[in-house]
Amino acid sequence: ASGEVSAPIRFRMLETVQQYGHERLADSNELEPLRRRHCEFFVALAEEAVPNLMGREQQAWHQRLAQDVGNLRSALEWSLIGPSSRGGLRLCGALQRFWWTRGHLSEGRQRCTRVLCKAGAEERTLERANVLNAAGGLANEQADYPAARALLEESLAIRRELGDRFGIAASLNNLGNAAVEKGDAS
Repeated sequence: ASGEVSAPIRFRMLETVQQYGHERLADSNELEPLRRRHCEFFVALAEEAVPNLMGREQQAWHQRLAQDVGNLRSALEWSLIGPSSRGGLRLCGALQRFWWTRGHLSEGRQRCTRVLCKAGAEERTLERANVLNAAGGLANEQADYPAARALLEESLAIRRELGDRFGIAASLNNLGNAAVEKGDAS
């Protein structure tokens, strides 16, 4: 992908029309497949944004995610009630920089915690390690150093088990930042 952000066409509808449409979808058994596709779309968008949230296109990508924050939140909520934890893990891992840059530290940390507690999310995967790293970085920004350290150390352990060299470096960097912020750098 070239990194260009295309402006989506946006439609607005009255809340009563939304509710009616939601009821019709639920009645037709189309609601769950639609929610799954919605979640998949916004996971893909957030993951596409990750490398673009720094650099010359960052402003456009942050704005794109900000315009869809309601959809991102909805996708995260559905991922918590859906059958799999993978979508929520991937979404939380991808949104770390967006939450940090926009000052949504508490929201990001809360959503990471909820996703990490979902059944199936305890498996020691790269997705889990990414969310632990995200939650640890957000906890550090909130000066909750004990929580940050615990989250980041678990992320580091998983990344070492998986041989994820780039992830190991990211976790070590965040652990170093937490030590400096706490005043434990030596």
